[in-house]
Amino acid sequence: YSLVPQAGDGDLVIRATTGSREWRVPRGFIGRPQLVAGFHGSREPAPAPAAFSRDSRWVVTETSLPRAEYDAAKRRAPRAPEHKGIAVVRLSDGQVTPVARVRSFKVPREGPSVVAYLLEPDDSTAAPPRDSGRTARSAATPGGAARPVSDSSARGRRRSYGSTLVLRDLTSGREIRIPDVTTYVFDDSAKFLGYVVTSRVAGRDGVYARRIAEPERELTLLSGRGDHRALTFDRAGRQAAFMSDVAEYGQPHPRPSLYHATLGG
Repeated sequence: YSLVPQAGDGDLVIRATTGSREWRVPRGFIGRPQLVAGFHGSREPAPAPAAFSRDSRWVVTETSLPRAEYDAAKRRAPRAPEHKGIAVVRLSDGQVTPVARVRSFKVPREGPSVVAYLLEPDDSTAAPPRDSGRTARSAATPGGAARPVSDSSARGRRRSYGSTLVLRDLTSGREIRIPDVTTYVFDDSAKFLGYVVTSRVAGRDGVYARRIAEPERELTLLSGRGDHRALTFDRAGRQAAFMSDVAEYGQPHPRPSLYHATLGG
């Protein structure tokens, strides 16, 4: 459980259900007061809950900067995004391994003791370039020559490129790093890690999966430039489904299709 003050830094408390052993892990500035007059509730998202590995030997929790560092960063750059991280706790001795600048993390409910976490982009303040997947249309001018005009359906459209996804074996500490990932998911039994790639590298966009037992080997479920989303697995970890507009990407109004892939046992 977490100890969260009304305003200030909080701690994650991990207590053994037998005996008196207890570990406390600093979580940073998670007690944030609501200072807007007339507003009810919290304007800040609640910190992500901690997650145990299936063998109860590891805990992974989200962390924030301490309040003093958070306030100093906001004074320097009030509109800059907040940088969070995670802490990996080994319960045999309470050793904490911090990882900075993490967008999100996932620990599977079943299967081996692994964690997947998505790092922030190398330059999180840089705006992604405009999508160039659509072609400009032409309009007539008084002289009869055509001139390009923008497509109102694509105006302001930007591609959100991915960042590095890390798959870490908690027991051995071994890591596999996968670039340009936007979303990721484990199947319920943690046989597979699935992920979507949106990359500046030509031909890299697509939907992929890796067996947790063979993390170096990448399985291509679908490859091609497009918007891929809603990747999910069945409970047995043998099938995957997702949406993609790869067949019509670049058209004014691309329509997504549902895709199915068989992964095997």
